[in-house]
Amino acid sequence: MTYNPPPLPGNISADYFQALAIATTADVNVDQDRSVFFSGTRNRRKAVSFCRMQDTQNENFKTILDTQAWRKLVQHDFITRDSLFLSEDKFALRDIVCRRFSEQASGNVTAFINPQRPFGTFFRIELPILLANDKVQTINDEPKEAYRPLVPSQETDTIDYNNDL
Repeated sequence: MTYNPPPLPGNISADYFQALAIATTADVNVDQDRSVFFSGTRNRRKAVSFCRMQDTQNENFKTILDTQAWRKLVQHDFITRDSLFLSEDKFALRDIVCRRFSEQASGNVTAFINPQRPFGTFFRIELPILLANDKVQTINDEPKEAYRPLVPSQETDTIDYNNDL
């Protein structure tokens, strides 16, 4: 399943062009076996704690929140709740960065997920890309194919623009 961001309106602000440039080009790289994904606020906290705990051992695990791309978008207030962009535009920017983070993942990826949220970013964007990514062998040390049934079907796929990551 692929996600196409909403079409850009005819009158694009310079800020949105800057945000789009950051989302499409800023660094999202992470070392092999060090990509960490999450679904939902509670799992976000678990993923961040996991990365911090591993950092004490110089393991260098990262979530999307640790990437240069994400940090720059937050720094410029492009994807925060206070952003002047429409929710749809903020989600489009987030989705671009999440897509790129998933595409560069390799080896085993760690995922803190909630299968009861099948239309969140992980299931809608990241998981389908991880499954198609030949560089990813396992998710949570299990064959990645075990996660294929969790991908939402296109017939029921909806996007909740009011639900933050």
